[in-house]
Amino acid sequence: MKRILLVSIIALMATTLGLYAQEKDSAQAEPQIKLELVWEKEFESPVSDFSLTEINGMPALQVVVTADKVQFLAKERKEISTRSLQLNWNESWVYGVSFSRNGEYIGISKYHYGIYGRIQEGSEFQVYDKAGNLLTIRVVTDNYKPSILLNNGAFLISGVLEDARIFLEQLDGTRKLIFDYGDMRPSTYISVAQNSNVFALNVSGIGVILYDDTGKEIWKRSIENSHAAGIGISPHGSYIACFGKKWGNTLFLYTLKGNILWEKPIGAGTHFISFSPDEKFLAVYATWSGIWFFSVKEGKLLWRYPADKIGKKINSNFTRSIYSLDVSTNGAFVVCADGGGTRELPVGDTSVVYLFDKKGDIVWKMELKIQQQRAPNVRFTDDGRHLIVSNSNNLYCYKIAGGGQ
Repeated sequence: MKRILLVSIIALMATTLGLYAQEKDSAQAEPQIKLELVWEKEFESPVSDFSLTEINGMPALQVVVTADKVQFLAKERKEISTRSLQLNWNESWVYGVSFSRNGEYIGISKYHYGIYGRIQEGSEFQVYDKAGNLLTIRVVTDNYKPSILLNNGAFLISGVLEDARIFLEQLDGTRKLIFDYGDMRPSTYISVAQNSNVFALNVSGIGVILYDDTGKEIWKRSIENSHAAGIGISPHGSYIACFGKKWGNTLFLYTLKGNILWEKPIGAGTHFISFSPDEKFLAVYATWSGIWFFSVKEGKLLWRYPADKIGKKINSNFTRSIYSLDVSTNGAFVVCADGGGTRELPVGDTSVVYLFDKKGDIVWKMELKIQQQRAPNVRFTDDGRHLIVSNSNNLYCYKIAGGGQ
């Protein structure tokens, strides 16, 4: 028995060493690239999300969501308050904001929770276009809760916890049942393609289901011992990446037709998935193993940056976790932003932004002050020439030397 165990351990070590052959050394040279600050915007409250447009060849803010309002900045400026109003100790207004992946539509939910957490009269969901024009209003109840918006303005609807059904409703009111598994209430993770007309569900115990934007099921793929975790769709909808198996520790890559290209053991924890705009490269993050950078078609691991080398350890048990990840066009750069703790939101008061080149070397980094519980946000413009950094109340736009190459 001991001999068999020893052989297994040696085999596991060999596999691990082979898989991590491209692991990057943290003791590398000082950052080599200088970024030029093009503009900086400050807001009265922390920024939670934003969308971009282009004016005279330069990136400009289109819609900005802060802790207390949604600001439509293109053309005629317009603001919608989303400040929660405390009514009494067990009743309040709770707001939520969602973007379609192409930035064309914005959903604002206003829930009035009463005793026992039931949704009360007056709760509603509004859909706006990117210019701030109101397109529709829906009354929200415990059985009718709109959420994620698609690129055509349609939105998903779920109900009470005992109801496992999910509907897709179009702006004209047409509704279609897309998911119904009886009494089962699985943990579902949903991703919407950025520049395509498909979306996918990653469902615990079931696997991945791909739909078109009318709610028609295209295909379903089961994942053995599936424990749903992250899921992402490439910008043009050509590939679907998702995590599954026990604790979501395996990364799967599917084609649009449902063929599996490859799968890789990655590690459990919180997951982020980001494709390059040209769909050639894929960066993923897992809390306990770090950042992984692959070529999409071949599934070749180009480099890995371990989790324990990102930032500083908070204590012997927790490292600084990643809260945002993006890949530029042609895979020229990967950017991430960390924060304190391994939770869904930072517990620290600083964030470090890391810019990696195609080889996985850190070529630029910057430390920023953030408010606790406010996740930093980093993303490239589609052409890869600019980097947008959000930390609490501020947004920064940097021009990247050699960006988009």
